[in-house]
Amino acid sequence: MKYTNILAKPPEQARMDSWKLTVGHIEDGQIAPAEHLPAGYNLDWPAWRTLNRLRTGVGRSKDNLKKWGVIQKDTKCDCGDEHTMSHLLICPNCPTTCTTSDLLTVTKNAIKVVKHWEGEI
Repeated sequence: MKYTNILAKPPEQARMDSWKLTVGHIEDGQIAPAEHLPAGYNLDWPAWRTLNRLRTGVGRSKDNLKKWGVIQKDTKCDCGDEHTMSHLLICPNCPTTCTTSDLLTVTKNAIKVVKHWEGEI
């Protein structure tokens, strides 16, 4: 107990404040710390997983796979551009495009992009 601090705020507020301090500045297109699930939580698991991979930019794109040492080959997409997580949002091989803002609010375009890539990334 000698390593604890007396809270000046309710525990819920102290936890959120501590979390926000740890995270630091929230950039546009990022989800702020919250005690609830972000939009899209009601999607089926493969779509929810893909949505969050696209939101965070951490998924099995060819450039990430090469960076992680999983592949050694070319990192080009079938369309000819670099196969990056941000490229997947605007890839001409996908039937529609979306923005990071669309991913945060889970628009119809975001869902179409997610469904297109859910088996690949």
